[in-house]
Amino acid sequence: MDNRNDSLTHHQLSLKINYQESIQIIDITEDLAWADLPYPNILHVPASKLLELTDQIQQDIPVILVDKDEQRSRKLCMLLNEEYGFGNIYYLTEVPEGS
Repeated sequence: MDNRNDSLTHHQLSLKINYQESIQIIDITEDLAWADLPYPNILHVPASKLLELTDQIQQDIPVILVDKDEQRSRKLCMLLNEEYGFGNIYYLTEVPEGS
């Protein structure tokens, strides 16, 4: 395992959005009622379905997984990078309150 930092804070993600960097944001929450996040163009794929739908994950730009359960997004991030060979997956820490 390398020393790669796969996490991104809300502030870092907001900067990427403000600077119009090419990124893909995937909301992996299971509960659609919760999935009201303050980010544009979010793709919603429940965590339980994400590994079945890896064809929807961009491979040429950073991909940020967002979930109110940070542990789940971190585990999926590691799995996709290490077992599925993506290398471009990150997870969001500090998910905004009230989302």
